Parts: sequence; structure tokens; C-alpha cells
Amino acid sequence: MISGLAAHGDGYGAMKVFYKMLDSGVLPNEVTFVGVLSACSHSGIIHEGRKWFGRMKSIFNLSPQLEHYGCMIGLLGRAGLLSEAKSLIEKMDTEPDAIIWRSLLSACLAHSDAQLAEVAGKEIIRKEPDDDGVYVLLWNMYASSNRWEEALEMRKKMWNRKVVKQPGCSWIEVDGFVHEFLVEDRTHHLRSEIYVLLEGMAKQLKMDSNISMFDENDPGDFFLDPELFI
Repeated sequence: MISGLAAHGDGYGAMKVFYKMLDSGVLPNEVTFVGVLSACSHSGIIHEGRKWFGRMKSIFNLSPQLEHYGCMIGLLGRAGLLSEAKSLIEKMDTEPDAIIWRSLLSACLAHSDAQLAEVAGKEIIRKEPDDDGVYVLLWNMYASSNRWEEALEMRKKMWNRKVVKQPGCSWIEVDGFVHEFLVEDRTHHLRSEIYVLLEGMAKQLKMDSNISMFDENDPGDFFLDPELFI
């Protein structure tokens, strides 16, 4: 029940069940604490997360595993407590994996801590050098800060290590059928019609360059002339 409530975002409900469990004399195990810490993480219950993470070892003699550390890094990271999260990683009894560092990286990017994000990103690359996602994240971070030399260095590392960015993919359901699209897709059975349509839209946009697609006052139908799609 604790894990189920935590997974569905009811952190406070999960903690109520946990306290009832303790009151009934049932001892928690490692799995219980994954649910408890996950509940605290997703609901932002910082004080409870800290308390029960500490009591795992001091009261119940349970050594935190990667899953427990991951929950705590997520909890602290969401709250913007990045230094505390980094300190916790440094005190881990086991070697932090790429998932731990990726959680810290996401928090650093969300809270605009470029310096710590760089540290986390380099750790991910050290552990998973073929992970294209971290290169792209760091490149975007450098580019947004006009740190073009570092951004170029990320591109060079990808090139030298033959890391290829996976193409973006999206799905759309039309008349009960799910269609999958990739960047520059050539596999869709309606690809010819799709690219003719896109080319027609591009032509009309060039013709109506004085009209912005993002102008709220535009009628929005300026690219619907069917003659351009022939």
C-alpha cells in the first residue's frame, strides 16, 4: 500500500500507512523504505525523508542501497538542496551509478547550477560514455550560457567516441491507429503525402512571411490552401 500510494502521488497517505504499520508492531524492510522515501521525494516531504533515511541504519540496522539513495537525491534535488545532495553522494557506502548522477544533473539543470551540472555530467560520461543524452544536455547548457568552446568540446567528444544522437520520435493516434514518426522519417507508408504537405506549408509560409505562425491574432488558416499541396 505504501508503494502504491507513493507511485500515485499520495505521499502523505503513504506516510500515514507507514506510521500505522509501525504502531501495529510490523518492522519495515528495505522495500518498505523504498516506498517511504519515494513518497517523501514525490511529495516534497523533506523532513520526513531525512528522518527515515537516517533511521534506516540507526534504528532498523538496514544499510541504504542505490534505490534509497536515488530517492533521497531526487528529494533533495527537487527542493533545490543541491549541495546537500552532492554531499550525500560523496558519503555513499556504495559506488554511485549513472542513475544517481543523472538525477543530480536533472536537478542542477532545473535550478540553473551549471557548475555542479558539469560535475554530474562528467561522472555520467565516465560511467556511460555512449549515453548520447548527457552530451546533448551539456551542449545545450553550454550553448545557453554562450560558452561555445565547451559546447564545441562536447560535440568533439561525441564525434571522437562515435556517439550518435538518437532521433526524436513521436506518436499520434488518428482514427484508432497509432502512427510513429521519427526525425527525417523515410519509413512511414504515407511519407510521400506527408512531405508534399510539409513542402506546401513551407512554401506558403515563405509567401506569407509577414505573418507569424505564433501571432495570436492570426486566423491560423493561411497555410490551408489545398492547391499548394499538389
